[in-house]
This record gives sequence, C-alpha cells and structure tokens, in this order.
Amino acid sequence: MAEFSKQYCQATGFDFYDFDIEEIFRDIKEGYYVSRICEGFGSTGILNKEGVCHLIFMDDETESVTTKSLSQVIGEYRQKRSI
Repeated sequence: MAEFSKQYCQATGFDFYDFDIEEIFRDIKEGYYVSRICEGFGSTGILNKEGVCHLIFMDDETESVTTKSLSQVIGEYRQKRSI
C-alpha cells in the first residue's frame, strides 16, 4: 500500500495523508534517520542533517544515496508541477 506524507499532499492539493514528515523529524536526533517511504516524493527516509530536515533518495540504477532538504524537495516538486 502506498503512503503519502502531509507535505506531499499539501503540495498536490490532496486532502488525505498517512504521516507528517515534520512531526517525525522532531523526534530524530541530529545525524540520525528514520526509514519512511513517501511514494509521492519518492523518498525512502527522513534525516536530521545538522538540525535541518532532509529526505533520503535511493537510486537503484547507480546504487547511490542522496539527500535533499524538505524545503528543496517541495520547491522542486512545485516547480515541476507548474511547467
């Protein structure tokens, strides 16, 4: 079953979500992460990177892991939708 974050749903206008990224982030110690998939953003986890909420992305093709701040992910998503 697909799960969608509150932040993804706010960016798309959906009114139902399964979890809140920012709420989970508040409980994560700096330098740690929690595995939580958001199908909408395509992220696989939430990371506390120097006190800033980052989402974790895995690229199976290149076998690499990257992170982006939540605000960057939302901004990029909104920009893609407006094109």
